[in-house]
Amino acid sequence: MLLVTCLVACQFRHGASASDAIDAAAAIDAAAADTGDGAPQIPPGWWNASWLHRRLIRIDNSTVTATLTAFPVPVTLDQSANDDALGTASSDVRFVAADGTTVLPYDVDAADATASVIWVPVTISPPPAPAPTLWLYFGDSAGSGAAPDAPAVWTSFVSVHHLGDFHDASGNGHDGMPATMATTPTPVPGVIGSASSFDGVDDAVPLATTTAYDLANALSASVWVKVTAFTVPWQCVVCKGDSAWRIHRGNTTSHGDFGSTPAVGGTGANANLDSTSNVDGGTWHEVAIEYDGTNKRIYVDGGAPTSAASTALATNAQQVVIGRNVEATTPPDRYFAGDIDELRISAAPRGQAWYAAEVRAATDATFVQLGAIETIP
Repeated sequence: MLLVTCLVACQFRHGASASDAIDAAAAIDAAAADTGDGAPQIPPGWWNASWLHRRLIRIDNSTVTATLTAFPVPVTLDQSANDDALGTASSDVRFVAADGTTVLPYDVDAADATASVIWVPVTISPPPAPAPTLWLYFGDSAGSGAAPDAPAVWTSFVSVHHLGDFHDASGNGHDGMPATMATTPTPVPGVIGSASSFDGVDDAVPLATTTAYDLANALSASVWVKVTAFTVPWQCVVCKGDSAWRIHRGNTTSHGDFGSTPAVGGTGANANLDSTSNVDGGTWHEVAIEYDGTNKRIYVDGGAPTSAASTALATNAQQVVIGRNVEATTPPDRYFAGDIDELRISAAPRGQAWYAAEVRAATDATFVQLGAIETIP
């Protein structure tokens, strides 16, 4: 008699009880019993019989304080742990919603023959709502391969840069374009996947286009930094020149700072909102800024924001540049020294709950919980 093989006790690496695992395994074994005609029965709820393996993914919503719609979560897959069934560079995958039928888009961030990081949008509500779940399917016997759709993951963003390279994952074509090989940051391990290391001398990544980043009435941007050294005042992390908006060092402090220029008043009315939080020390920190048309805010590591009233932000003819302020004159350029990862820019504020979840997603292995492998013949 042919049986469906459950390769695991079906418990999560973090969270589910032993009884839950036993019940799930029993249900699959019962459903896979021989029907008498020599063919196995596919377990109930199995999305597509051509995909031979699956894992349940659970998102821990215990610390989420507001509903996050289509929040991109990183799913880290270890090729060897999946019995080489994920395909080359862990790419032979599909993600299916908890309803068992809705196929979710995904973006392959970093992948090689041993592991990959893949982003999937999930709506997460705070308790008492249940923790959201979805399914990872892999091992397609029909050989149809993967179908990543990064723009569908990042549809609400102006640009998204994973910083292993400088491609814009949003699909809006705002790719980074270093001027020369000599001024191109070098790849290094990131807070998620790969990042880029800036030398503080001449490394910089201008982003294609100018007007898409003229976000005068609504703006958000988040970025991860690991500072090697603060060497000049107002050292730039991400800047649209010195006459629009920028994430930079707070003058000569070690703080993250949200610099902006009001639409009325010019650079003489520049306003710098200091987070009062250190972001140096050679460790990763997320700095996030936002403007909602009335107030500007800055967050460090998803904590409570520092806030100030603001009128509309100025626009200019400058490109957004990662690691350099091209309009700065005193001191000039203000090149960044350190590592930068996961830059996301959008035309809407997102709030503390969103940034706190971004931090958990990047730093807490219990946020995205992978169940063990289930298999059909």
